[in-house]
Amino acid sequence: MKLLCISGSPIRGGNTHHFIEKALEIVHEKDIEVEIIELAKYDISDCIHCDWCLTNSNPQRICNIKDEGEALLWKIRETDILVLGSPVYFGRLTGRLSSLVDRTRPMIFSKPHRGIMRDKVGVALCVAWGRNMGQETTLISIVSAMMIHEMIPVSNYSTGSIFGAAGVTNEDELNADTKNRHVVELDSYGIKGAQALMARAIDLAKRIKRKKVD
Repeated sequence: MKLLCISGSPIRGGNTHHFIEKALEIVHEKDIEVEIIELAKYDISDCIHCDWCLTNSNPQRICNIKDEGEALLWKIRETDILVLGSPVYFGRLTGRLSSLVDRTRPMIFSKPHRGIMRDKVGVALCVAWGRNMGQETTLISIVSAMMIHEMIPVSNYSTGSIFGAAGVTNEDELNADTKNRHVVELDSYGIKGAQALMARAIDLAKRIKRKKVD
């Protein structure tokens, strides 16, 4: 089973990446192949709606734009569980992550890749400056993209992670520690929710795989 995590932060090794790592601490199965990708390390262009993918996508190429996004699209295509994490920027996901999401358009419209994400399991994560600062709108933007692909986003009511899990880097906005790039690890409530979502995602993906075999 493949579990692909993508951090949409422009900062390498920052709080969003660390929040994903904390969520993955509950993953112990040896048969689960885990990969974390930081978009900060990639050069990805925007989708320009050239419609090349509608008629020209093929088993060897998904998108006509020749950049590092193509390799990521193949990784997304082949994964069983997709985790998308983003810092909260003005109540929404980052432009960097949005560009990648837009580039998955061929997986909806192109003939050889159409519907490939259907019934894959999705996890939405985000990290914000403080409480009530755009977490849910950011998570919903991620979950909406997953639903458009007919994926199955997981939730966990008992941990308050209804649309996904949110970490907080600063409970006291007036006395922020801007130098600590892993301060999200102090948010035990957010981490608990992220780990609960990861556990649910793995369980659901396993059941989907068993059903396909049966």
